[in-house]
Amino acid sequence: MSNLIFMDAECPNCGGNCGNGGRGDTFYCPSCGWKGKIKGAENDMKFIEEFCMERDRGADHEVSEP
Repeated sequence: MSNLIFMDAECPNCGGNCGNGGRGDTFYCPSCGWKGKIKGAENDMKFIEEFCMERDRGADHEVSEP
């Protein structure tokens, strides 16, 4: 199962809030019904995925003490 990453952005159509629903880089606007990709979101997704992978790698190496 893939990680959920919730992202919000300003709708390019109406200026309202839109989001990705926790998966992928396709955003939906409940105010005007716009659906699509936000320019520049690809870089944000890449950064977030790299951050999560690095964080998870660090968590795998931590040792719990009794």
